[in-house]
Amino acid sequence: MNINEKNTALYEKMAAEQNTFRDWLKSQPPEEVLNHAYEYTVREDIVMAMEELELSDRQAQALLDSPSPLADVYRHFEKLETGYMDVIRESIEERADEMSVQKAALMEQAKEQIDRFCQSEYGSGADFSNPAAVGIAYTTLTDDEIPIQVNVDLEHYRIDRFLDETPLEGWQYPSLASLVTDALENLDFDDLIFVTEQELESVRRTEPEKPGTVPVYPHSAAYASEHGEMAQYRASLQANLACKEAVEQAISAHYGDNRLNTEAAVKEVLEKFAPERVQLILANTVLKKEHDGRISRDNKAWAKTIPLPDEGGDPRHSYVLVVDKVHPGLTDLFLKQARKAFQGPEKGSVLQKLKQEPPERKPAAPKKREPER
Repeated sequence: MNINEKNTALYEKMAAEQNTFRDWLKSQPPEEVLNHAYEYTVREDIVMAMEELELSDRQAQALLDSPSPLADVYRHFEKLETGYMDVIRESIEERADEMSVQKAALMEQAKEQIDRFCQSEYGSGADFSNPAAVGIAYTTLTDDEIPIQVNVDLEHYRIDRFLDETPLEGWQYPSLASLVTDALENLDFDDLIFVTEQELESVRRTEPEKPGTVPVYPHSAAYASEHGEMAQYRASLQANLACKEAVEQAISAHYGDNRLNTEAAVKEVLEKFAPERVQLILANTVLKKEHDGRISRDNKAWAKTIPLPDEGGDPRHSYVLVVDKVHPGLTDLFLKQARKAFQGPEKGSVLQKLKQEPPERKPAAPKKREPER
């Protein structure tokens, strides 16, 4: 063979070797495919390079003599020191810098639009001390003076609305840029505070219940609104909030001298709330802190087994139910003890039960107001 024929033969041999490798890879489970993803990509590049590379007669013959020239070249490539990772790191840093500058500019634009709206409507600027809840509208509705508050969440790109502290359907935007162009440029007070008669009636009919007696509502606010169940949704949400605060208070009250009395803390909470609601709060908290190393793997695995209410595509409600006013390590200890309590006492033998003595028997048009600070 002349040199051109040898190069062609080498290319065809490498291409056939890659085809065999590809067929083998397709038959492997997803985990194995991922393990070889980098190798496959580099081998593809090597075959591509052979399409135009002209090796010398000696070089081409040497590789042709190998039973697997492609694998030989790849193994050699692996040993080389290249600047590939340096380029990757530089790309990450440069793009992050660009996006950071763009986001900062968009954030300033968003604040200017909110401030301009507040100045126009109320004669005073907006309060940006809490970027996740910048008040842009507040008033009371009907003769009952039911309060409605509207906030902009600049951290999660949302506009949130609360009728008598009950979350209403708000607006979620995919990005800060979308929030700026699709919402903040065209803020209208009347649109922000508009509520349906059904939503008003659900608030009027809601009677306070003891948090411990309220059943867990399994659906989203949107579902509740559509099915006339806002009263149940609102009562359940208030009970969830009360349970979350009770967990935080119990942990704080029973922690001292670098020790948490988990039994007393768990008992205090379970005396006020049903296990189903306590499980909801703890599981939701752990799932929101999934990457926190201070939460044990066992507790993280347990949290994934607990069914949580449907968010309806709106995660803001689950975020306010996170136990976050105590150290995550203490929350982890509390949950470990709570899981024992959820399981109940271990069943004794029949003989032990027979020996036990039987227990004793016992008997108008809204007026604009400046958003709340």
